[in-house]
Amino acid sequence: MIVTGRGFTVEIKFDPSVESNVVIISAPGGHRQAVRSPAKLADMEIANMVQLTLPQHLLKDNISLLVDANFFKNYRRAKNVFIESRRLKSSVTEADLKEQKIKFRASFVPLTWRMIDGLQHSGAEAVFDVDYDGTLLTWTGKVLQTSNVQTLFSGLTEADVITSSHDGKVIKLAAR
Repeated sequence: MIVTGRGFTVEIKFDPSVESNVVIISAPGGHRQAVRSPAKLADMEIANMVQLTLPQHLLKDNISLLVDANFFKNYRRAKNVFIESRRLKSSVTEADLKEQKIKFRASFVPLTWRMIDGLQHSGAEAVFDVDYDGTLLTWTGKVLQTSNVQTLFSGLTEADVITSSHDGKVIKLAAR
């Protein structure tokens, strides 16, 4: 996950050694500084935090923001099509990540369903994350088709979704 600031980029990386509510800003040359996690997961807030923390001469190189599992998961939830395993009606497996298409049925919260519907109409690519209690199955793709769409009494939308798939991988986060 990349955040762009003024003349620099920040790559957000999970690091199991990082404590809760702390992030570590790591710049080339071994410069590392621990600071309190930003209150908001907005890209602008992250870029501003880095810009205010690092000396000016280090803002020209690529920078890493090392984060704990909770920050990493919440940031991905805010930026990606994020689906909790309990919402899946069919499974997505590690083997599926090697396929060119991934098909699954799930119950989607309204925000996630709007993202999926918008992606289908725009044809844009997105990152999809399925969270299996601390293990993320993630891939990049386009929504190719939705079918059997039902709006449930609870406000959730249940549907079959087919996505294209590339760059599939498994990210193991520390146990909660």
